Parts: sequence; C-alpha cells; structure tokens
Amino acid sequence: MTVWDFIERIFRKKPNKERQTKYEEYSSEYSDIEKPINVTAIFANSLSKKITTESDLDINGDTARSAVIADAMAVVWGKKKKITAQALGKGGVFLVPYVSGGKMFVDSVEQSLVYIDQMRGEDIVSATFCADRLYINNLLYYRLVDYTLENNQQVIRTRVVNQNGSERPLEDFPMWADIEPEIVIGNVEKSLFGFLRCSVDNRRNKDSYGVPITYGCGEMIKEFEDHLKLTAREYKLTAPMLGLDSRMWANKELTKTVQDKDRPFVKTYNAGTDKMWEIYAPEIRGTAMYLRYDALASAIEKAVGTSRGILTDPKTEGATATEIKQAQYDTFCLVSDMREQWEIAVRDLCYAIDVLAEYYGLSPAGGRGSYEIKFSWDYSMYESSAETWQQMSELQSRGGIRLARLNQWVTGQTLEEAQAEIDEVTANEPTLEKVLGISNTV
Repeated sequence: MTVWDFIERIFRKKPNKERQTKYEEYSSEYSDIEKPINVTAIFANSLSKKITTESDLDINGDTARSAVIADAMAVVWGKKKKITAQALGKGGVFLVPYVSGGKMFVDSVEQSLVYIDQMRGEDIVSATFCADRLYINNLLYYRLVDYTLENNQQVIRTRVVNQNGSERPLEDFPMWADIEPEIVIGNVEKSLFGFLRCSVDNRRNKDSYGVPITYGCGEMIKEFEDHLKLTAREYKLTAPMLGLDSRMWANKELTKTVQDKDRPFVKTYNAGTDKMWEIYAPEIRGTAMYLRYDALASAIEKAVGTSRGILTDPKTEGATATEIKQAQYDTFCLVSDMREQWEIAVRDLCYAIDVLAEYYGLSPAGGRGSYEIKFSWDYSMYESSAETWQQMSELQSRGGIRLARLNQWVTGQTLEEAQAEIDEVTANEPTLEKVLGISNTV
C-alpha cells in the first residue's frame, strides 16, 4: 500500500496515483546522489544562492503577535537556501505551520508528498499532506494532515497510519501527542499554509503543482551526460602506457594484457619482430571535447532560461562591469521570478501563522494582522552599487530625491527612520561652519 491509498481510505479522496508518481520522479531525480553529474541539482543549487544570498526578511511590529510570527519565520528564513534549492529541483515545497507544546513550528513538505484535491482560481482550498514520517521498531509511520477550506472555515484533520495501513492515535507518539486530531477555525480567507512553487512554466493551463527548473530538457541533459561519459573514456584510453618485450619481465604472470587496468603496461612484444619497448601516448582531443561540452551546456542553459555561468564559464574577457551585468540579465529574470514566488509563499505562511497563533492563544486575542512584512533582496548581480550611488547622489544634488532616500538606500532603514536619523544629526552634530566659527549671516 502507498500513502495515496491511505489518503483515499482515511479522507475519502481519490488521488491520481499516476500523476503523483510523476512528481515523485521529479523528487527522486533531484535527490539522486549516485549520478556522476546531476544537472538539475547544479542549476537548483547555483540559482538558490543567487536568489537568497545577502537577502533579508523582517517581520515588523511591536505586538506579541508579530513576535510569534517573527520567531517562526526566522527559522524558515534561516533555511531559505535549502528550501529554494528543493523547490527548484523538485518543483515546489509547501510550508505548513502547526502548534505543538505551545510553540509554533513549520514543516517543509515537498510537493510529491501533497495531494491537491481542489482549487478555487489560484487558491488551493483542499489538500492532504504527508507532513512527517517516522521509523519506530522497523515500522514506518506517516502523519497525514488534511486541509479543507469551506465557507470561510478551515478544517484541519490529522491522522497517523503505519506502512501496513493501521491507524494509531496521536498520543502514542510523544512528538505528536499534543496535536489535536481535528480543529475548525472560522473567519479564514485562505488555506493555512504557504507554497513555494518553482517559477518555470509547466506548459499547461493550470498551475496546481510546480515543475523542476530543468523541466522539458530531459533529452538535452541525456546527450550532455553521454558526452561527459565519452570525455571520461577518451581521457582514460589516452593515458600514456608502455609496452615491453616479454623477455624484460621477470614475472610471467605480468606478461598478460593489462590494458584498462591499473598496471602501466599495455601488452608484451615478440622478440625479433617488434621493438624492445614502445610508448603508447595518442594525442588527447581535448579541444574538440571542450567545444562540444560548451555547446551542449550552453544549449541547456538557454533551454532552462539562464545566462551563461551555470554549466559554462561566463564570457567576461574585455567586458566592462556594466556589460557583464547585462550578460546576466536572463539569470536575473529567473531570480526575480523566484523571489516573487517567495513573497507569495511568505505572505500566505505569515497569514497562516497569524491565524493559528490566535486560535491556540500563543499571544493575546485580537492581534490578527498586526505585523508588516519587509523583504530586502540583494541586487548586486545586476546592479553596480557604485553606479547606482553616483546616479542617486546626482539626482539628490539636483533636488530630484530627498536626502532620506540616499540614507535609506545605504542603511536599509524605512524612509521615516532615515529622515529621523538625518533630523537628529542635523540637530545634534556640529557642522563644519560651527567648528570653524564661520557665520552664515551677511
């Protein structure tokens, strides 16, 4: 039996097992660490660094509710690179909050472990998660969580079942004992979880699930992998070897052919007809191999939608800083798309945490919505900070923007905080005129 059989029996839903298997294949291909080279993992990890490095998430507010949300989101954002790589490599990751022991937690659940049952427009209104798996005494247990949103009521049902299909009560498991089997929360506008979906187009009308970053590139990747195998074989077979006359061997066992083994001798020779020794060292076709590699790798990058620099070396020789950044524009577009997906997922997740904190009394009642989300994304891969500073300074000197905008750009403060700092400095810090005793009056 599979987890989809359990969902069908327990929650009376009918997952399309063939479709779910496809998403499991995405996950398996990304997770494969035995392959000599995993192209999907290379793209996912490279892009996840560009998307998340030097980027911050702040939950602003001075209430107990905003503190609960900030604490939970700090844990999630601390794993932002890993979560992003998983979403890119597997197609999507759900972020599912729950309360245990009076504390908020957030599970990361890959989409292959989620059955989306019903959508309303772009919103998921019914879904079932295999939220956790646990081995006890050689038995595998699943924690299944079903979400249904109807008439502004969120119904959350939690069940535990083992690999044989037998249900067990939550209280039998210390880590899950205080999770309620069923709760109903009113006044809910959307399902209480977030979904970080890979931004790649799945080439269908509906986007209930995501697809991996290398979706549709299977044949190109296979050709690329075949070339890498050919290259490895080429280099191995062109390794220099020495052939000796059999009379030069003291050990008769070593007179056997040893090509493609670790011994340094390729074969023996017959006295009188062959030379006493010969060196086997054919020329390596390195240039041809590299040109083919570069062509295949570049084609994959174009198909994925990135600029050069993931599988290939970026072409920077003789280019200015501006030209280098412009050459990375395709990659930046993809990075920007995934950041938008992160903003959607974070807004939905914060909303879910807010609702659950109210329901479980993790902070005083009535605090719904008392928080503000602020993202600070890094744009150094596309923007030149020196050029931007020069442009903004020139604009400020001509009266085009306020000085507070410059302060905000450098410090990352809000515009109000930046202006307050300028006012404080103006009021308390001595100017050069004051230090020198120069009067501004005529």
